[in-house]
Order: sequence, then structure tokens, then C-alpha cells
Amino acid sequence: MAGSPTAYDVPGTPYVFAFDYPETWTVGDPIPGQNGRFQQITSPDVTVDGDARTATVRIGQSSAPLSASEVEAEKDELTTRETDPLAVVDEQTFDGETLEVLGFPDIPPSNYPPAYVLFLPYGSGGSREYYRTSIVTYSDVYGLEDEERDACSERIRTATETVRNSLRPNPETTIKTA
Repeated sequence: MAGSPTAYDVPGTPYVFAFDYPETWTVGDPIPGQNGRFQQITSPDVTVDGDARTATVRIGQSSAPLSASEVEAEKDELTTRETDPLAVVDEQTFDGETLEVLGFPDIPPSNYPPAYVLFLPYGSGGSREYYRTSIVTYSDVYGLEDEERDACSERIRTATETVRNSLRPNPETTIKTA
């Protein structure tokens, strides 16, 4: 599950971001969604009791741009909802702007694959817009002995963080023509 960071080929896509993923993981075909597009990156198989298991990092971007005030309203909704509220779990810089990273604050990292929501900027000045971007990790790598499970969980978390921490602007996005 480990591997050197490899750039995902984003030119000609509507993603406003580019990112890296571990070289040992497999990039799937883009998945169009109702409100955007998702990209899945899947780990190599791990065998548990004779069954192949994997982890998947799914990164998605909405197709509808938001204004700065709409972003604040959406973040407020996500952080104050009654069920599974998100919280600011980190900050990172994207296109010269410091962004809040939303995630689940009360779940120990070793017990649950990570999930994040960010609002990535695109454009400049008065034409700057934001696109809701999610990074969600799924894993069915269960049933391993404690030591093996911990090693797999750490590699899965590292893969997710490789994607999130490598986010950068995609200068060849097709978002305005999508």
C-alpha cells in the first residue's frame, strides 16, 4: 500500500485542483455524479482469510461554484448539524489562500478512515469562486491481526494525506467549459 507520490493527470478535466497519490495505488475512471465528479484511487489487494480486500480514496468536486458568503453558510451548516457535525480539523494553503479543512473531530484517526471537506478557490479578484471538494476514504481491510491492521490503517491514512496535502491548482482545468 506504500509508494512514492505520483501526479494524477488532471489537464483537460473539470477539476480545479491537481493532486498526487501513492504509485502503488490504481486510478479508476472518473465517476460523474449528480452535482459533480469523483475520482477513485484504490489500494493493492490485501488478503484477509483468503478474501481480497482494498481501501479506496475518493476525491470529488462539485460542479456548481459558490461565492465566499455561500461557502461560509455551507460551512456553518456542516458544523452545526445535529447528526455527524464536522469541525475544523486542520488548515492548508491552496492558491495563496489559507483554507479550513473540515472533518470528523471526535473519531480517533486509527479507528476510522479519514474524511475531509474543503472549499477550493478558483479565479482571482471579483471572479474568485469556490468549489466544494471532498476526500473520503473507504476500507474493507478488516479481520487482520492487530499489528497488521495498524500497519494497514497507517498506510491508508498516509495515502489519504498524500492526496490532501498535495492539492494544488490545476492551470488546465475545463471547469468553465464543463
